[in-house]
Amino acid sequence: MSLEAETLPAIDGSNATGTALALLRAPGDKERRHGAFRECPRFSVRYRVRLVGECIQVEGELYSLSTSGCAVESAAPMQTGDYLELYIELPDDELPLKIDLAGVRWATRREFGAQFITMSNSDRHKLQRHLGRLHRQAESPAEFLVR
Repeated sequence: MSLEAETLPAIDGSNATGTALALLRAPGDKERRHGAFRECPRFSVRYRVRLVGECIQVEGELYSLSTSGCAVESAAPMQTGDYLELYIELPDDELPLKIDLAGVRWATRREFGAQFITMSNSDRHKLQRHLGRLHRQAESPAEFLVR
């Protein structure tokens, strides 16, 4: 049986980029959140993100990332059904990852979850490569214990 890694926040509470422990689960296992099941593994991260909407342009902190979406903390109030452009600052990358269109699927006072709807092929590949690196890091937990 092959296992997939899903990351959790670092135990020490650090904001180090990509520092996480892996939660292993069998492929096909689904996680339940907000009444829906997730198919894509999520990674706990701490990245800056710029949110651009019809009437807003603010910064936020992206704390959960997958191929299909993200969760963001921001002072700007969002509502389910809002649409945004996202500019995600990945570590070790000069240009931000640009999500041309993301839809807000759930929102609380300071947090929201966005589904990625449209992005360029080059940004989709950049996201997949980045998540692949996070996945490989999660598969070798020994390197996280040293930090």
